[in-house]
Amino acid sequence: MAARLRRELFSGWTTFEAAYILAFLAIQIIVFALNPDNWLSFVSGFTGILCVTFVAKGKISNYAFGLVQVSTYLILAYQWNLMGEFMLNWFYLAIQFIGFYIWSRHMMKEKYGKGGSVSEKTEEVSVVKAKGLKALQYVWLTVVIVIGWLAYAQLLVSLDSHQPYLDGLTVVLSVTAQLLMVFRFKEQWWLWVIVNVLSIILWVRVVILQDSTDYGLVVMYVAYLFNSVYGALNWQRLQNATRAKEAQGTV
Repeated sequence: MAARLRRELFSGWTTFEAAYILAFLAIQIIVFALNPDNWLSFVSGFTGILCVTFVAKGKISNYAFGLVQVSTYLILAYQWNLMGEFMLNWFYLAIQFIGFYIWSRHMMKEKYGKGGSVSEKTEEVSVVKAKGLKALQYVWLTVVIVIGWLAYAQLLVSLDSHQPYLDGLTVVLSVTAQLLMVFRFKEQWWLWVIVNVLSIILWVRVVILQDSTDYGLVVMYVAYLFNSVYGALNWQRLQNATRAKEAQGTV
């Protein structure tokens, strides 16, 4: 059990991946040291970075970190009256369990050497099988996002939420991207790029306009943005590996 947990948490990472994860975690710690009164923001940001980097790698343990991140973020969103974010994270909370179940049925083994090198094949690591959308699915996805955004923004206006249109667009894109993630589609990552840019704008506005000290969440979303670009590249590789294994009949 201990060896399996060690492989899940520490094996398969390249030197580059380990470096950027540690860098963003270090920034979170520094931000918290400068503003130690907001420990909830720190916990949310710290576990959030671990969650998204593990998703980008295709590791199922991302859902454990996600559970902690979502629980703390729920409190913060309610505190700052971001009702779209608050409702969205109840959805995220349920998704942690659903996603874990679905992913657990679609995992494959990849071999990595020391430092995450694929060429030195010494240790097997479990990663998710990735896939991509077809052309017609892109059209339907765009239509659903636009209709969902306009409808949800009106709901947030009626609830007197702060920043209803920005909040609403972030929520609809996030729900869509999260569902794509659960069902293992690589296109989730380009939606996450948009979501993370919008979320950075949203929390910067909270910090500036509402006198918040949630700097840790701004740092978290900057890390998310960087990770979403990397995730798009890595999941393309995972999709290629999945196709190769399917062609060989090994998955």
